[in-house]
Amino acid sequence: MRMILTLAFLILFHQFLMGITYVSSATVDCNENSVLVKDHGSSYQSVNLLVGRSCCRRTIQRDAENSMKNICMNSTEVDARNKTLNTKIDKLEKKIDSLIQLILTVINRCPSGYDYIDNSCYKFHNECKTWFEARQICQNESGDLIKLKAKHLDFFRNLLRSKRGACSMVWVGATKAGVDGNWRWLIGGEVVVSGIWYQGNPKTSGNENCGSLANITDYKMSNKDCTLEGNFICQIV
Repeated sequence: MRMILTLAFLILFHQFLMGITYVSSATVDCNENSVLVKDHGSSYQSVNLLVGRSCCRRTIQRDAENSMKNICMNSTEVDARNKTLNTKIDKLEKKIDSLIQLILTVINRCPSGYDYIDNSCYKFHNECKTWFEARQICQNESGDLIKLKAKHLDFFRNLLRSKRGACSMVWVGATKAGVDGNWRWLIGGEVVVSGIWYQGNPKTSGNENCGSLANITDYKMSNKDCTLEGNFICQIV
């Protein structure tokens, strides 16, 4: 019986000594006698929970401070990204507002039946009129017969190919009625440039003092007798 008690005492004493050694060793190595705790509810990567007489309090403080710094850095990055996105959104909203204003301006600028192209309004008239009658109708609609620009020539040629009005030609706002003998546009008064004319035009003989477009001339301009009838295009600047 005594031997059993002695053996039990020795075992308990041995465990006591091991406990002292275990706790004391924690003062040497911060990883000893510690538990790694993961906090899933925050951005902390880890916190050391120490047991006994550990010297790792400064390590815990350092890890906590580093974690807080990481949180602050991440928050700063998020704020910067949000600021950039907000700036882009503001720019897009301004562009959308400008586009809406432009659309409203275009809609309100051109009268009914007119199309808006490059700061002017245009309307194709399918009825057949003399050049003088056609001009009078355009003037009644606050415009005049169209002034063709070289950069828009292909557009109107394609437009007229698709419409193919009731007449064989289309009147435009060019005439040789001026005293200087030059072909000029009604709108603006500029001299008609050579690129507008169909080959061999303008013809110098006869009383053909009004500009027209026709399928036979590939919808480039030729000069015709103003008393003939044709469709026409009005322009409002």
